[in-house]
Amino acid sequence: MRLNRLDWLLLATLVVPTWEKIRWETPAVSLTITNLIASAFIAVFVLDRLSRRDAALPTASIALLGFMLAFAAVYLAGYFDLRDRDAFEFWVKGIVTWAVHFAFLICACAHVVRRGRDLFIRCVWAFVAGMVVNCVYGAVQLVLQVGAGVNLDTLVVGPLTAGQGKQGGLGVFLLVLLATLPVALPFLFFDRLYVAARVSDLTALVMLFAIGLRLGRHAGRSPLPVGMAMLVIGVLLSAAAIRFGG
Repeated sequence: MRLNRLDWLLLATLVVPTWEKIRWETPAVSLTITNLIASAFIAVFVLDRLSRRDAALPTASIALLGFMLAFAAVYLAGYFDLRDRDAFEFWVKGIVTWAVHFAFLICACAHVVRRGRDLFIRCVWAFVAGMVVNCVYGAVQLVLQVGAGVNLDTLVVGPLTAGQGKQGGLGVFLLVLLATLPVALPFLFFDRLYVAARVSDLTALVMLFAIGLRLGRHAGRSPLPVGMAMLVIGVLLSAAAIRFGG
């Protein structure tokens, strides 16, 4: 399979989501390396479709667009609860980042469906490769911090982001790794795409239930109802995705 420019942009975007420390802060938005490459992919995708006068979207992308509009209504409703300028700036940063990520999901889904299974497999490997790089960086950072008292972030992330990136955050590395790796692994161990997707869904549901239990304890509430609520939300979203071809 010969890769085109959209393929390369998609793969590049999937390599960097776990590299959360690489970011540049502005008054309007928080520019992460993921947001920048994803925005480039969205722009090229839209221009390519416009140039070919092609507006067709697969069922899965249409379903994602429906979810995006529903979530957008909820997000926009939060505007009326803002109390000061700081809250407004935080809200704007959040909604811009959310819009970029969801638009990327819609466009990426449409592109992968059209390009086929080979590109999908490469996407999974690109995502895993990015996590491996992040793991290696985190391990080296830990060794240097414990063994020599050297903060690798000040040598790498600091200069790269002009001091605006997140530094000294092994916790960020571990959180992103634990949140993304389990749901990606099934696609590496199962040849049948449908089986891998269902195992990934089941893994995500178990994680949601566990997170709900933890959230309930943290909030001082009964853990089981919160865990069940998170599980029900996950089941509904998974059922909708499966119904529309996910």
